[in-house]
Amino acid sequence: LVLLRFLNFQYAEVFKLADCCVSDTALSREESLILDALHQLHNDQSPDAHACRLKISLVTVNSDISPPWNIDAEMLQYVSKLQNVSAACRLSVDEELSLLQSHVDTNLNYKLSNRQQFLRAVQDCSSSVLLKYPARPSLEDEFDSIIDKSCLNLEMSESFLSKFENVSYKRPADV
Repeated sequence: LVLLRFLNFQYAEVFKLADCCVSDTALSREESLILDALHQLHNDQSPDAHACRLKISLVTVNSDISPPWNIDAEMLQYVSKLQNVSAACRLSVDEELSLLQSHVDTNLNYKLSNRQQFLRAVQDCSSSVLLKYPARPSLEDEFDSIIDKSCLNLEMSESFLSKFENVSYKRPADV
């Protein structure tokens, strides 16, 4: 049923049904095929689809089921598109923190690290958060890296400004 809802883009239903995707026994052949079919949906880049995949990952953490997608990449996409995730598919603070602390390498991206710090601050009712900024990219031949002082050259500026000694103005004719 989860697969059918996913294929029909009914993300709120998938999110609700994700809690039922837990098994403490080995998967049957049919269940393994369904899990493989879920992997085929990795091209769905909807913000709610990322949330649903993370919810399925979260509920299957303590079972023998390993999700067929990269949780780090899904979490990064979820955090990047968080403002577009519907309320029905939004992970709770505890769920996000659980994923970030246990299953996601926050050193991979500053956004994940900042989200983790923010969620900890929310959970602890802290009034301040220490955030990381991305490193400045190194660019070659940047426009601002060239220091041009030709306008300050006295000889050149005097010859240029000497053309403005006789400035005249003629009022246009009244119409």
